[in-house]
Amino acid sequence: MWVGGREAIVADYPGSSGERDGIAWLRESTAKIIAAIQEMWPGFPAPEDVRRDDGELLGRIVPTAGGWQATTTFAAPLGGVTGHDEAMETLLTLGMSCLAEPWWMRGDGETGWREVELMEVRSDRVRVRWADRMLEQPPSGQWFEVADVELTYEQPDISQADPPLTQPPMKR
Repeated sequence: MWVGGREAIVADYPGSSGERDGIAWLRESTAKIIAAIQEMWPGFPAPEDVRRDDGELLGRIVPTAGGWQATTTFAAPLGGVTGHDEAMETLLTLGMSCLAEPWWMRGDGETGWREVELMEVRSDRVRVRWADRMLEQPPSGQWFEVADVELTYEQPDISQADPPLTQPPMKR
């Protein structure tokens, strides 16, 4: 197979181990660049991990062009862009407790949102159960790679989107 005049490496396409290795390399490279910039300019804003007093990671606050963004441990935004102190307060207030609340999720290429319950979260993937108990689903939930889905804590405006699928795809 050829793409753009070059032989395509199928193993490097979306969802492949080559893609995931590339994303991991980019993450490591970005961390090195940020560390080098901070060494040159100690006041340069960089993402900050926020932990409880017992050391449990609540999430991160990330600098943006308009201020700071509070995010979960799996990089989903919690609220809007605010100042540093407000983003920190958002994480201290919502960081862990929001994981027990309903969330909204949609997969790559989907326009409809589904309400989900987070069963387990990791930095790179989440295990969810559909809030609609009438849908067929494994009792322990289903794992999704964070890169393959969009998650939001605030209910999205679904009036402008297609209706959610009646039966979500099952991963095998």
